[in-house]
Amino acid sequence: MNVRSIRFRLGAWYAGLLAVLLVLFGGFIYITLETFLKKSLQDTLAKEARTIGEALLSKVRQTGDAYVVDEIEEHFAPRTTSHFLRVARSDGSLLYQSGNPQDGTFDPLTVTKATLGQPPSWHEERAPSGGKLVLYSMTYTDSGGIQYAVQAGASDNQIRRVLDQLLVSLSIALPLIVGVAIGGGFLLTRKALIPLRQIAGIASKITSRNSTNGCPTFIPETRSSS
Repeated sequence: MNVRSIRFRLGAWYAGLLAVLLVLFGGFIYITLETFLKKSLQDTLAKEARTIGEALLSKVRQTGDAYVVDEIEEHFAPRTTSHFLRVARSDGSLLYQSGNPQDGTFDPLTVTKATLGQPPSWHEERAPSGGKLVLYSMTYTDSGGIQYAVQAGASDNQIRRVLDQLLVSLSIALPLIVGVAIGGGFLLTRKALIPLRQIAGIASKITSRNSTNGCPTFIPETRSSS
């Protein structure tokens, strides 16, 4: 293959441009999906914490602690969903704390406790599994003025798995797309350059024929002056 040919240079330029565009597109998809998944996880955790406060802790004086514990276990099932939930009283005692998750992604006993009186906040902690534990913390104050620290958390392992699968898919799909595009580009370039090759061939034949037979010499006509 002649690397200096127009066909090769057009194909290489087209392949390079397409590869760059596909990489940029893949990066955009990755970042967009990562942002969406993280936002969805944060929204879910914040909703769980607010629901515990507004639906359960607001009535804890009437229903009792045991009712709150049973409702959290029944409706949120933190062990099954691998979520972390903790409700602490103002004196530091625990009203509720979820147990070890089924997937073993974090240890509830090592999770940092929330500080009462602070505005709702997010933070991440390194989990023993190697991932991160995303935590939402808030303070809920019941009608009697008693404060509770409510925390909801979950590992980002599921997000990482989805993103890893996306990377694998992109690493397989992008080279295939570029390869197919290069092949199609070379075929289109070949067809587009056929008229040029035909013209070049005809010009070459004319030049070769003139060189073999010799070019006719034109002798200008002269007139004698009388």
